[in-house]
Amino acid sequence: MRTAWLVLALLMTLDVSGQRLYWGVIGGTGLTPDLPTYFASAPADAYGNPAYRFEHLSGSHSFIFGGLLEVQLTGNLAIETDILHRPLRTAINFTTFPAGGPSVTTTEKFVAANTWEFPVMLKWNLPSQLARGPARPFLEGGPAFRTSQDDQALLPSQFGVTAGAGAAIHFGKLRVAPTIRYTRWQKETHFPPYPTRADQVELLTSVAWGTSADPIHAPGHRLSLGVLGGLSLIGEFYYPASGVRERIGYLAGASGQLELRRDLALEVDGVYKPLHSSFSQGQGFSVLSWDFPVLAKYHVAKLGRAPFVEAGPSFRATGNLNGYDPSHFGVTAGAGLETRKYGALLSTALRYTRWVKDGFAYSRPSGSQPDYPRTNVNALELLFGVGY
Repeated sequence: MRTAWLVLALLMTLDVSGQRLYWGVIGGTGLTPDLPTYFASAPADAYGNPAYRFEHLSGSHSFIFGGLLEVQLTGNLAIETDILHRPLRTAINFTTFPAGGPSVTTTEKFVAANTWEFPVMLKWNLPSQLARGPARPFLEGGPAFRTSQDDQALLPSQFGVTAGAGAAIHFGKLRVAPTIRYTRWQKETHFPPYPTRADQVELLTSVAWGTSADPIHAPGHRLSLGVLGGLSLIGEFYYPASGVRERIGYLAGASGQLELRRDLALEVDGVYKPLHSSFSQGQGFSVLSWDFPVLAKYHVAKLGRAPFVEAGPSFRATGNLNGYDPSHFGVTAGAGLETRKYGALLSTALRYTRWVKDGFAYSRPSGSQPDYPRTNVNALELLFGVGY
């Protein structure tokens, strides 16, 4: 969190005149194993069970793919945010050694967890006099956030720090940028004994299209588009007595804001927000949600450097329910600060949403207990936004 605040403070001090927007796709592969190796073995016992050897191995290197959005802040400085899908693969070998017979080995390969990574990178393009040829080298670094679903004996940590180096090759408005990145994920200390590998090195290549960052105008109004990121400040599940253990939730998405007049705007967001939990035995699960708040924003002062208040309805789509049935409608209110510098719109907001109470995920017999596991009707979120 301290890193995020430092990045936000730096952005608010920058002169971003002449900025440019890049958007595109990014993909590659991990160069390091996703999981460390774990071995266990035991000799034959007095009950007739043969000796065995258990091996928990990292599977094939992950294929990484996603999208990117980059805003050029100055001639040499930019901020890039990515959404990356990365499956963590594993393999299990189990070998038995029957007495008087040959050993027997069974192998199982599967995806131990599907992860989504959200690095937010401050990029420094080396001055042109230091570059040679058509490629312009750059350095990058910043916080990285991670969510996971379909966890099988894994609970990947959700925060890390990323640094990288690469070179951008321009073909007119098209840019190709091979990059090597190193990420150090927060150490995992919880059960089960299969932590992910904390140190990850990735080879990535992005293909992006450059456009002017001049603000878009609807007839008579100004339209700003951008990205959002943040975290949930309170628990997402109502019924901890069921054995559910909650994990810190992060969220990310896109935002659109239409300026109606000097002090009033309409904002519509699409936010991906997985609700993460696990049982006491370490089996993780996620209830996936996509929130769509529609908010009227009133700025206390002129747009440019203005505190604001906001309120409006919120809608929610859900998936991967895992026995829950989150409601689909709520009401959101919030407050924050927005700063505009030469077309860049930077915002920080604290939002509260009151959702309609969840229904039962399954049909229930008459007279059953009225209380039941459900998601929390109260949601409190801290959000950071970058738009143009």
